[in-house]
Formats: sequence, structure tokens, C-alpha cells
Amino acid sequence: MDNNKVIIREPIWKNRSISIAKHKVGEGCDIEIAYKDKYGNRVFPHLYFLSKEKALSCETVLSGGTPCWNIPINELKIKTRKGINL
Repeated sequence: MDNNKVIIREPIWKNRSISIAKHKVGEGCDIEIAYKDKYGNRVFPHLYFLSKEKALSCETVLSGGTPCWNIPINELKIKTRKGINL
């Protein structure tokens, strides 16, 4: 079964994390961080994978009334690098 793909527009800069709604993770999900710098380059160019087990170990917050997990970007697993599956 393919994983859900979640696109994050911009990370949370103060703690270099992302916030993802609990209902979007399922058993795991692929994460793409679409944010680009002023030159049009992706700051986080990889496709990442978040397992449900990893999400369960992270902080829970409410964002607009929706329960979310705050996931540090450096704790995400890189799924692909420059088009190569890892």
C-alpha cells in the first residue's frame, strides 16, 4: 500500500520542525517540504518518511482546533535523495 503524501508549505522556523495533523499520518506518510528560498531553491529538497511510531513519540499540539504532532525535521527519515530511492 502506498503512503499518504503530505506537502508542507513552510516549516516552523523557531524550532525547525513541521506540524502535521494526526489524521494525515495513518500508518506512515511521505512528507515533502515545498518551501523555497528567495532564489527559488528548495531548502529541504528531499522526500521524507514519517512512521506512525515516530509521530507517537513527538509533542502533540492543537492548531486551529486540529490535533497535530510537531515533528523535528532532523528526525525525519530521508526517503529519496536526488531521485534515488533509499
